[in-house]
Amino acid sequence: MKTILLIIWFGIVSNAIFSQKIPDSVLISELKKNVLAYRIRTDFKLVEHGDNSTRIKTELLRLFPEKGEDLLLDVSNIPLRYPNPNIDLFEVTNFNYEFSRIGSDGEIEIVNNSKEYFDSKPKVDQLSRRMLIGINRKEKSIIYVSGYFYLTKISNDFDLDMNNPDSFIQFLRLKLFNYNMNDFSFVKQRKKYLLYKGYSKATSANYYIRVNKNDFDNLCVTKI
Repeated sequence: MKTILLIIWFGIVSNAIFSQKIPDSVLISELKKNVLAYRIRTDFKLVEHGDNSTRIKTELLRLFPEKGEDLLLDVSNIPLRYPNPNIDLFEVTNFNYEFSRIGSDGEIEIVNNSKEYFDSKPKVDQLSRRMLIGINRKEKSIIYVSGYFYLTKISNDFDLDMNNPDSFIQFLRLKLFNYNMNDFSFVKQRKKYLLYKGYSKATSANYYIRVNKNDFDNLCVTKI
């Protein structure tokens, strides 16, 4: 059952409902910081505005929650397995970077400080909506597997072999979780990379996925 976690930006728990396996508030706070930091660093293009510092400041501040607001994420158990048995996987749903707050009547309100920005980029929004994280129960730490945040390198956790293209399928399935891409087909092998093809249900498009020999985690995903 999906559980919506409403946790204040600085880590204070507010109106949160937990299942036994849902990550604790400290890890959720870390997750939210990663999501917003990645958004500001890579999705918001300051260079597009040149020297217009007033516009930069105004639009940049819109990406942060106001006082009393909290980034709204849905974290739920998911029946996927990770090679490390100490790590449980969770699906994270991002609601267009909406924030929650307690209204004057005591009810939870939903706000979106940058709705116009994302309405103009629906395909980007689709890929930012669905994410995958792993929680190491033993170490009480979080790994960022797939989605719009700073990712953790996970290839060393898999038994990957360049001479066995099938050994990469589960790795790709998890790494490209935000694309909702499950059907992979091997295309060809070259000296420096392996090439796969897959269909994304998130964007309704086909993609080539290149796995680089020197860095398996650094995937090159190209729309066909």
